[in-house]
Amino acid sequence: MFPGGYVRGKHLLLNMQGDYPFTLQRGSVVDLLGSMSSYNHDLRGHAERVCGLCMPLALRMGLAGKRLLYLELAALLHDVGKLDVPPHILDKPGILSLEETLLVQDHSLRGEQTLRSVSMPERICRTVRTHHERFDGKGYPDGLAGEEIPLEARIVQVADAYDAMTEDRPYRAAMPPEVARCWIEGLSGAYFDPEVVDCFLRAEAV
Repeated sequence: MFPGGYVRGKHLLLNMQGDYPFTLQRGSVVDLLGSMSSYNHDLRGHAERVCGLCMPLALRMGLAGKRLLYLELAALLHDVGKLDVPPHILDKPGILSLEETLLVQDHSLRGEQTLRSVSMPERICRTVRTHHERFDGKGYPDGLAGEEIPLEARIVQVADAYDAMTEDRPYRAAMPPEVARCWIEGLSGAYFDPEVVDCFLRAEAV
């Protein structure tokens, strides 16, 4: 159990009874998550783990109500744009070519487009678009810096990076959690928002 009553794995949005707080059919969310599951064996698993890291972190940072629900959905669907990346590129064991790298990076824009096509709220779409921006302004797709990047995206970014580091990937083995935490801390202020990093590290230490 985490602050605010959140239980990891018990998604607030998908388990809501009655109407959603915006115009969206539950089936649209389930369909998108199902597509991720069938397209790539770890795409859905990664999304679930990132969401599980984001929610207690967001609660510790004071997010609540509709904003918390929107973050949950953005975290679950942050990589939905990878449905447009060929499987042989997602599963490539070697270094990506420049063309392949640009295609993978384009997933944040494609994800935004997918979510807009099913009438997701602006805050969710923008979080998905900006979750690869960097705190120092050297990220993509828009080169945003600091607080220009939505807080929700700054939270997803840290959780996304940590999960990527601590899980096996086709091109490298998983890092031990303590090593990944050191990497996250070392990249604070460059890749990541120092406030989010500090809160994440304190939460993981509990």
